[in-house]
Amino acid sequence: MSSSLYASAHDPVRDTADWLIVRNGALELGFSKTNGQLGYVADARSGEILMGSRADAFRSLELHEGGKTLPFPPGHPHFYTDQLQDADVRGKDTRYAGFDVTALPDGFRVCVACAEERWRIEQSVTLRARSPYARLDWKLTFSGEAETLFRKFVFRLPPVRKSELLASLPGASAPPDSPVGKLPELVYFKYGVFLRNVEDTLTAGAWATDPYFMNLNSCANRSGSLAIVLEHHAAMRFGKGDSLSFGADYIQVFHGSRNGAIESFREHYAEHGLSFDRAVAPAAKDCVIWEGCAGAILFDPDFSYAPYPALRDFKADLPRIAMLGFNTVQLMPRMPFPWYTVHHYENLHETYGGASDGELKDFIRTAKALGLRVILDIVVHGVADRESSRKGLARYTCRGRLFKAGLEQAEEVNRYRREHPEWFRRLENGEISFIHTWSLDFDSPTLCRMFTDHLKRCAGEFQCDGFRIDAPYWGCEPNWDPAYPLVAGASFTRNVKMLRDAERELRSIYPDLIWYTEHEHAEWRAFMDMTYTYEESWLLWRSDPWEKLPVFDGRITARGMALWFDLRRRVLPRRDIVLQHHIDSHDSWWNEAVSAFGRDKFGEEAARLLTALCMLLDGAFLAFAGAEKGSEAFFRRILFLRRTLPSLRSSGVCDYLKCSADHPSVLALYRECGGAFCIPLFNFSGKTAEFLLSAAGPLPACSGTLRNAVDGTALREGVSSGTLEREGVRLTLPPYGLMILTVED
Repeated sequence: MSSSLYASAHDPVRDTADWLIVRNGALELGFSKTNGQLGYVADARSGEILMGSRADAFRSLELHEGGKTLPFPPGHPHFYTDQLQDADVRGKDTRYAGFDVTALPDGFRVCVACAEERWRIEQSVTLRARSPYARLDWKLTFSGEAETLFRKFVFRLPPVRKSELLASLPGASAPPDSPVGKLPELVYFKYGVFLRNVEDTLTAGAWATDPYFMNLNSCANRSGSLAIVLEHHAAMRFGKGDSLSFGADYIQVFHGSRNGAIESFREHYAEHGLSFDRAVAPAAKDCVIWEGCAGAILFDPDFSYAPYPALRDFKADLPRIAMLGFNTVQLMPRMPFPWYTVHHYENLHETYGGASDGELKDFIRTAKALGLRVILDIVVHGVADRESSRKGLARYTCRGRLFKAGLEQAEEVNRYRREHPEWFRRLENGEISFIHTWSLDFDSPTLCRMFTDHLKRCAGEFQCDGFRIDAPYWGCEPNWDPAYPLVAGASFTRNVKMLRDAERELRSIYPDLIWYTEHEHAEWRAFMDMTYTYEESWLLWRSDPWEKLPVFDGRITARGMALWFDLRRRVLPRRDIVLQHHIDSHDSWWNEAVSAFGRDKFGEEAARLLTALCMLLDGAFLAFAGAEKGSEAFFRRILFLRRTLPSLRSSGVCDYLKCSADHPSVLALYRECGGAFCIPLFNFSGKTAEFLLSAAGPLPACSGTLRNAVDGTALREGVSSGTLEREGVRLTLPPYGLMILTVED
């Protein structure tokens, strides 16, 4: 290609016969003069194509409108939102419609337009002078005559055909540094995809961050060609002349390492208000959580699990829980009703168990007297009554006995529905939105006020220590109520605003409360103290029935798993967010077809090893009531070490890559605090592992006996930090073996 196609550093836009070229010193974007859509991404320094091709146009845009949302036939095996059918997918017939340039103090903004019969699409590309990424924001304008329901906007990046690139999707279900052609067929991601060369001197990245609409981002491996898709569920009812602006999508070409590219990626959080202005609650940093509930969890067809038939039984077990080494109780909603539904916020003992509010308060007082914090599990997504229970029974083949409990114990029509119809989301047909509950709309000022006052009562009158916010995005589909003050798709993120407002108000009164949620999106990790880590489930517990975990069957090495943990930490909006690790929670347990404790899925030895990993990673640890059965001494010992070894203190460092073992099944962590360090070692193999342990970079000065803190065994005399740094130490781990190495003077 001739050099005339390259714009100079002082002329960021080049208009040729075939392409509109937008570039800075890092990357070059080519928009086709045929359809006005993005056709390629190139390295601006070398001219090398990284995505797409300069040979022809590419269809990068899809607009989904119209159609209907309909339920599946009765008897579906899983919960779901109503499915969109017969939508009109537009975007293939667009034509280029011009551009304009706006100078910025430190760069420029180019608006590239394309249009078709019913839509005009404006692609606003912002490039800073020294930035390695371009930001793309979107504006849609409708010119059709009849009103339409817009469903979603899809941005497809030009395909990546360079098979030699190594792909990492931090926090996603794929091994890091996978060759493009070796990625799974389909991977969903939250935090971005980063493609580096083998030399780690050039990285291409792509991601989407939209704090107002739901994003669904994916990579598809299509015979070695990688398709990156960024979806914005920017639903809106459009009339002629109406416009909608949203974003943003990002494309990056970073001249440097993948880790440097990720550090650059983190800078974009500030553009969306995802920075943080307070420290994490100190109590969150060392949480060791026991999860349980009063009552019986009922499974179809006839299995029940009731470790605590009543709240008094849970109370009687609190001393044992404390003796095991737990310091926090996570109190789930009472089972089998109201389980994970809202019946009446104001009736706390109905929600959590006990014959009265006084009994619930006594449970909390007893726990606190034993040194146990109490976190209440708060449901926000929707309301239950007999009508919803009947609907759930007809719609699903799962959770039938829980729905039957609702038929027996709930009101026919929940009082909130009778008295406050404005508190609920509506489908386009006017009915209340339903998954397994009637979906609440937290844009209602009176609902937000009631909910915040409810949290105040929990923290004040009941003296709880924090909140676990259950599934805050569950049921957050578009709100098509004509009276809804925002565009329909904006309802997805309004729980974030409601909870941020509540957190600020309560923090001023109860500064030590722990704020904690299931969801792992950046919007939640920007202000919560702690979140779940379901993103780890593919590594630690969510295997298909009778299938081994990736580290057990060789789909990922232990070192690859360490790299996955490292990259996931790097992409988070805050370094200090506390991540909760587990292999046994009520979700891992009751989402399985058979009994789903780790010991049942993987065997006792492997389950103990996975549990120890969750205990010894930085962050919080959680276990569901019953996970300790048969391993009580093991729980006590490892949690004792977590609590007493100086190097394992929550204020210290957890480095996933500093130490390494030359065995594919052996993972080495490095923990350090106040000049003390330890090295937890894990053998994820059913065979004895012999390996060389070494450390990259300096360790705190020490010399003495190398000891396994798990059982106190002396392994080798005369070991120093220099030994580990220079020649390493040869060690042996038994099948599914665990060591925590210390060097004692």
